[in-house]
Amino acid sequence: MTADCRYGEAAVLLAVVLCAAAPTRAGEPPPFGHKDFVPAPERPLGYRGDGSGVYPGATPPLNFDEQTKKNLRWVTKIPKVWSHSPPLVVAERAGGPPRVIVEAEPDTTLCLDGETGKVLWQDSLGVLTTPTGAWALHSGNGYSTASSDGSAVYRLFSGVAADGRRKGVSLLVSYDLDGKRRWLVRTSGHGKLTTPLLVGDRYIVGPIAYDAANGKVAWGPIKYDLDTGEPKPWGNGHNDDGSLVRVRLKDRDVAVYPGGWCVDPRTGSLLVKALPMQRAAGRTHHPMGVAVGTFGTPVARAEADGSATVLFSCDDTKGMVYGEEKNRFDVVPPDTDVARPPWTDKRFRWSVRVLACRLSLDAEGAVRSRPLWSQPATVLMETSGGMWPHLALCGQRIAVSNVKGQLAVLDLKTGRLLGKDFQPVYACEYKTAVSKYRWDTPELIAAREEYGLTEEIAFGKGGGRNMEQSLARMARTVYARTFVDSRDYLWLAHRWGEIYVLELTDTGFRQVAHNKVNHPICWCSHAAPVPHGNRLYYRTWGHVYCFEGS
Repeated sequence: MTADCRYGEAAVLLAVVLCAAAPTRAGEPPPFGHKDFVPAPERPLGYRGDGSGVYPGATPPLNFDEQTKKNLRWVTKIPKVWSHSPPLVVAERAGGPPRVIVEAEPDTTLCLDGETGKVLWQDSLGVLTTPTGAWALHSGNGYSTASSDGSAVYRLFSGVAADGRRKGVSLLVSYDLDGKRRWLVRTSGHGKLTTPLLVGDRYIVGPIAYDAANGKVAWGPIKYDLDTGEPKPWGNGHNDDGSLVRVRLKDRDVAVYPGGWCVDPRTGSLLVKALPMQRAAGRTHHPMGVAVGTFGTPVARAEADGSATVLFSCDDTKGMVYGEEKNRFDVVPPDTDVARPPWTDKRFRWSVRVLACRLSLDAEGAVRSRPLWSQPATVLMETSGGMWPHLALCGQRIAVSNVKGQLAVLDLKTGRLLGKDFQPVYACEYKTAVSKYRWDTPELIAAREEYGLTEEIAFGKGGGRNMEQSLARMARTVYARTFVDSRDYLWLAHRWGEIYVLELTDTGFRQVAHNKVNHPICWCSHAAPVPHGNRLYYRTWGHVYCFEGS
């Protein structure tokens, strides 16, 4: 071991000790991710913590292994059916044992003891049926993240009614922390991939807000009055493209939609549009978010001066290729067969655009938006297919991960790309998926019996005849899920169970650790790992793990 390596490890260890030992300022509550953090109506817990994906109080172990039991505290098999939703870790009081809220198909909520993994309570609504086919393997009825205000839990289920008489059924349900059902609302039109936003006494799902106390509609649905060429609230107009985030501006809450709309969570009134018409600088020349783009969930971080930094990403859904002229891009017509000449002799390019703005209150208390850059940052790569970008804020750097298993790093102040364009972090297993994850392996046969899996549930109509297509689809969509810990490390997990710890640098990134959780059954998991103090809670297809550092 070199002196530099020893110095680096010592520095990391010292940082962990200091972060764990450093008390919060007098009168300030513990930060997100701290073991003593307790959610409250003014500090709710939900998707990516507070919407930033940053857990400044968390110091999870950098290395762990469930096979050798290194840093493994407990593992619990979900005593119902599989699911993909990430865990929600809620502490009832400072220093108290956390509760881990998870979901099981088709509409069951479970609560585990964060200390032991024991199931404390579970409740099934009995309204929805288990999804089938590729959609089941990709998401399910309860894909979204639950929320909590410290006294109750809120979650969304969206799927097909068990009686078969109605499709597109959405269920909003709230429990107290002991598992007593507070209210249940049956509605429709809320997308499977939408995570509701809990802010104050409002539970906002797309264009509708519900009263968190009783589940009744508080306002909405919002009617969109869009100007020509203006970004739509959800990028391409569908309700399941992304979710809202909460922004705290001094003592005022603002709900931010994926398309840049900032609304008053109490009334639903429009406060400001954070995304004016912008064009990417020099390369793609497409309006941001108009027809050609699909917005993902924005990322918002509160700043010390009472303002907030908000990031938006746009996946360019029109393919571009190099033309014969240098630096010239041609738009690929949507009905073009790219497997035939002349397209096969060109290098495909795809782009992700990122826009950063600063939200603040002016002297009169009105919400204002100021772009941090004059043009959106554009990151290109040589490939075909959508990018489905996922953003993270690491100090003064932006991490842009994509569905191809690659990462780009941007400077927050300038939007300048640090290093190359997208750099590979992990391989996207497309061609090898079928051979690696076969339906007739002993592991899968045992899992089928254990979970009651049929070929139709796994692969849809036609059963195993669709296996190759379904597995290939899973493999080419290795969606990334991230968070940032107290050491400013980026944690990146993908659906095959690998969890990377990365340090962002001026030239891109450096790998700090690489861990793999081998699924007890060979299916993917969309769930993001969640830190809490010196622990890491991770949900696979049918199990929940708790890893704990020293």
